[in-house]
Amino acid sequence: MEKLNDNFCIVPFIHSVVYTNDHLGYCCTAKYRSVRTGNDRITDEFYSTDSARIRSMLLDNKRPAYCSACFDQEDAGVASKRSYVNRK
Repeated sequence: MEKLNDNFCIVPFIHSVVYTNDHLGYCCTAKYRSVRTGNDRITDEFYSTDSARIRSMLLDNKRPAYCSACFDQEDAGVASKRSYVNRK
């Protein structure tokens, strides 16, 4: 099996969060992504251009600003949600 790049995270590929204030997120650790209106479908957001950009950045071994919470923890030597979910 091919090794994942250092900045990859599986979460934006398999998961979304809907908060009680109607914001969406890629995971519970990251910043809010957007505000939904009553008629927006979660799948529309999941497959949006912005979501594709975040996934592409992770595949290209880049660190999206949206995901800074995990990267900041790891840079400080603390295990993050990203490091947990990417374990085999």
